[in-house]
Amino acid sequence: MEKDSVLLTIGMMVYNEAKYINEAIDSLLAQTYKDFVLIISDNASTDGTSEICKHYTEKDKRIIYIRHNKNMGAFFSFNFILDKINTPFFMFCAGHDKWHSQFIEKLFPIIMGNKELIGVYPLTREINIDGSLGVIHQDDYTTQGIESIEQRYLLILKRIIKCNIIYGIWCTSIFKQTRFKKLISNDVLFLLNASFLGEFKQYKEVLFFRRI
Repeated sequence: MEKDSVLLTIGMMVYNEAKYINEAIDSLLAQTYKDFVLIISDNASTDGTSEICKHYTEKDKRIIYIRHNKNMGAFFSFNFILDKINTPFFMFCAGHDKWHSQFIEKLFPIIMGNKELIGVYPLTREINIDGSLGVIHQDDYTTQGIESIEQRYLLILKRIIKCNIIYGIWCTSIFKQTRFKKLISNDVLFLLNASFLGEFKQYKEVLFFRRI
């Protein structure tokens, strides 16, 4: 894989994720679509997360691991990753969730094949505390085909409950334009701002498993 040919960067923010990070990274490395870079930003973990991540960098050259000397907070970590991305597409993730092996393979062609789409995401299923699978979220923010900016904005405003859409595949430029702010419900604000810039689509299959 030539780095210049890579179209997708996965950005993972971690802090004391030793309990679950093996599962998280393994499910990303098991993707049937292989051409991506994984950047891990570690906010000074103290529980062994660092050692686990370093082990993975030795196994897979697609992984870039950066550990910060002190915990700078989630906003810093996210923007730190964002500033390092030079691929046209971006996928944000946390160090305790899991992804179906065909997550990228099924979603990536959708956003690549439609210039009006800026974000595509699947159905999300919760992972319970005991590791069993929980409820499936039906949070549909599809605005594909809605040309009116006002209608897209109002649809999102009316339906907003969960923001699992954040964990889909996005055009990097959208994240760079809007960025997360140090505000309550910053993900909601991001989504509303993004609705002005393009269309979203939900893929009707569970491909993302979110640990609550």
